[in-house]
Amino acid sequence: MEWEKYKVGRKESYACLEFSFVRHIFHMRDAIRIVEDGIIRSSLIWDESKLNNTRTCVSWISPNQWGGGSFYGNISFEFNWISIIQDKRLYWVESIKYPNHDAYRFLVTDKNYDSWDELIPYDASIRGGPLFFDGEKWYFNSNHACELMIDSDLSLHNCIEINFVNHHARHCAKFGQGCADSELNQYYAGPIFLSSIIGRQIKGPRNSIKNIFLMKNDGVIEIKGPVKFALNNLISIIEPKITGTQSIVRGENANIIFRSALVSFGDWKGDWKIDDALGLLNLLGPKEEFIKNYNEILSEFFGFQINLDGRPMI
Repeated sequence: MEWEKYKVGRKESYACLEFSFVRHIFHMRDAIRIVEDGIIRSSLIWDESKLNNTRTCVSWISPNQWGGGSFYGNISFEFNWISIIQDKRLYWVESIKYPNHDAYRFLVTDKNYDSWDELIPYDASIRGGPLFFDGEKWYFNSNHACELMIDSDLSLHNCIEINFVNHHARHCAKFGQGCADSELNQYYAGPIFLSSIIGRQIKGPRNSIKNIFLMKNDGVIEIKGPVKFALNNLISIIEPKITGTQSIVRGENANIIFRSALVSFGDWKGDWKIDDALGLLNLLGPKEEFIKNYNEILSEFFGFQINLDGRPMI
């Protein structure tokens, strides 16, 4: 079988890496649209895949971890693999050769495609290919890219976390060498993304972002780690540059100005309008007012009281 050349190796090696989460990584603008829609929509396969003439619509996920930076963007929507694969079938699709790496592909479905010539049923309990389930844990051969195709949409209500990753400095699967997000790292990607989301008050249908931004810890609602990290970075980037001396705008108008500054800060198109954002924020007064307004904006958006004094949240 074609999959044998990608078969898993020794456990705990790169050729047999345990995984429990899968992800779909997007560029900045696409990720914001996903939050607005509350769903990752399946679409037709457009590349050289053998399924591109079958009219099969899929959503793409993967357990891949991009050490040198992702080819697909900075914003990672993460899902529990066990929940996705439960009561589903696996079919081997193909291997694909990219300029810089090889990939192997599986279709994940609740349909029976045994009669399709394009697909081969795959038994992950047999240790002969790149995906392996030992009865308790799942493993994949991470020496090559693993691409999982689900023939359905993915709701953000089932997304367990959002994370921020580095974009590869040179390679981009969508835009090639002309990608505006090239070299954008996770330290800046998180603040840019959250500025746009919070500034525009985007919460998705039926507040679908709640489960990916928030968690309960001993009954207390908290902001999840990656989002908390990005909010800390936003303070670190902006607060030292505040030079205002007196509050020209106060009250609800101050919050409107602050949200407008966040929208400007998050308007990433390969460059950064940080000076425009700072010009608005300096209307609100000194750094103490920045922290006060920041607290109010975050508390309004997340729905519970947040108090920061300019130091990282712990």
